[in-house]
Amino acid sequence: MPNPLAHHPSMLIIRPDSLPRLWWLFPWSIARQLHKNAVALKAMSDRLDNALTMQAHIIVDQSEEIANLRTEAERLAGNVNYWRIEAETDHARWLRVLEENDKLRKQIADIDAAIMLGRVITPDAHPHE
Repeated sequence: MPNPLAHHPSMLIIRPDSLPRLWWLFPWSIARQLHKNAVALKAMSDRLDNALTMQAHIIVDQSEEIANLRTEAERLAGNVNYWRIEAETDHARWLRVLEENDKLRKQIADIDAAIMLGRVITPDAHPHE
């Protein structure tokens, strides 16, 4: 059976459901037109069924993709939290090293000042045995 929708879709004309006046004078032409309308409606409904099936598959695929993306987002959020904690820990270590360096600089400055003032007694050097 030829596809009535093989031509351009705008060529498909579905007439209203009321019969024209004096339809009984040409009953076979009316029957032929009703048959064409029924075939066109069946073909259009088949196309719409296929479109709905495809849309349902698309929705399922998108739902799976959204679930995968949510899982990936949660994993990445965990990584971000991990690296944030690592950065805070490294920052704390860095601050502690800076404080230790400041203490050492102060000790060295105190020792230098004491040497300049002659307050520090340097022990006699003995050869190491």
